[in-house]
Amino acid sequence: MDSEEMKKHNEEKEKAKKMLAEYKRKVNKEMEKHFKEMEKDEKLKEVLREIEEAQAKHPGEKRKAAKSITEINEKHWDELYQGDIELSVEQAQYLLDTVTKTENRAPKRVKRGAARNARKFPNHKWPILVPFSFDSTISSEMKSYIHEAVKLWNDNTCLNIVEDDEASPRIQFTNIKGSGCSSNVGMQSPDTYQEVKLEYPDCYRLGSIAHEIGHALGFFHEHERYDRDSFVTFYADNVDPKNYNAFQKETTESTDNYHVPYDLGSVMHYNAKNFSINGEYTLVPKAGASYINTIGQAYGPSLSDYIVMNKHYCGLDFLPDGSTINTEACDVTMNCDNDGFQNPDTCITCICPQGYIGEKCQDVDIGGYAPASIANTCAGNILFATSNWQYINGKIGSSNLVSKIDYAYCHWQIFPDIGQTILIEVLEVGESCGDGCIWGNTEIRTAANRGATGVRLCCPSDLGSSRKLKIRAKNGYALISLYSFDVIQRFHIRFRQY
Repeated sequence: MDSEEMKKHNEEKEKAKKMLAEYKRKVNKEMEKHFKEMEKDEKLKEVLREIEEAQAKHPGEKRKAAKSITEINEKHWDELYQGDIELSVEQAQYLLDTVTKTENRAPKRVKRGAARNARKFPNHKWPILVPFSFDSTISSEMKSYIHEAVKLWNDNTCLNIVEDDEASPRIQFTNIKGSGCSSNVGMQSPDTYQEVKLEYPDCYRLGSIAHEIGHALGFFHEHERYDRDSFVTFYADNVDPKNYNAFQKETTESTDNYHVPYDLGSVMHYNAKNFSINGEYTLVPKAGASYINTIGQAYGPSLSDYIVMNKHYCGLDFLPDGSTINTEACDVTMNCDNDGFQNPDTCITCICPQGYIGEKCQDVDIGGYAPASIANTCAGNILFATSNWQYINGKIGSSNLVSKIDYAYCHWQIFPDIGQTILIEVLEVGESCGDGCIWGNTEIRTAANRGATGVRLCCPSDLGSSRKLKIRAKNGYALISLYSFDVIQRFHIRFRQY
């Protein structure tokens, strides 16, 4: 930008900041009563009681600290929407104009920007070709991290995100001391670049970079969905009332979720302690205490994130006969196994859920993967349940593994006899415990949809007060996955059928 453009940019930024402040003031006032009512939820009390009892059994549990995006951005909360979103004047004005007060209800807003749950807002959708560049503050090491996150979106959607220093519009990545991690939502202007701010080193985890790119491509946060309260409960007691606006959900009139189920494992989902004033939980999964670390992952987009992005840009459709097609990219349909979907780049292969490989996602990825810095010690396998207990001891990673963008993983799939249920007892997990299990975890998937995120465990207290978590798989399989970004991750599990 030249000096005049920069001056105009700064003036608009200040104007948007003032409008956002007024919007937050109005929303917070209206939301306080609404959120206090939510705390009467008996399910919330039950889950919090389960967590408290489990953690009481592990008083010495050590959690490895890592800042979430909103913690990194804490000093910028006043100028950011929902903790990491930069607003244009147009967006800030739109928010402010469409807040209306309704008696005994939270504020209601009409439709606005394209998002993770596909809000429709004109001129904020990129073309399929999305250029990006790096400014002079981005080192070669940082570039390698960003390229890895870009590759995730490129490999699993029809988007072609390419480096081009001269293109307009484009995304420009910056590393400015004290700037935190933030992005606009969607394309802002056809005539210039827009910044994705990634301050080193805090913002340089694979999932954090993918999260901010997700915003730039048009996603808002998963926990904004209008159906959020069926899956997580916002616990207002642990949040400063001035930040209530960060947890406001949308309505059925203002959002279109593309019929994709709510995903606790979305890369766009906050972790359970975001915006907390006391280190306690602010978002609590209704699925139970064992799911508390499923939200807030830092590995990268989930399968449902890719599905929504492909629906939004590529016309992805799931047909009644079980096949899929990306109508904007392909002329043929594709049948994929294990709830995969058509790869929009090839049209004749599939994008697979984690744990499955092959052109049609027909095989279990028992070979696993580990970065070049350590040996691949994966011992994944396909197992068959009987009426007798069988044991699995999973271990992956190394005390020398400190990658922020590359993680080791391994998978085990269990099959029962037809009509039988698998009973899994998790006896031990570890060794690296942290909020959101961002260092690594044991994930157990048993849902009918094999792409759905399962329960993720990394702390001893995740197993409950009995110190033994029981999981029943009634859909003809159980997939156990072990992930590690840092140090050693392991589990001790037994299973049988009945």
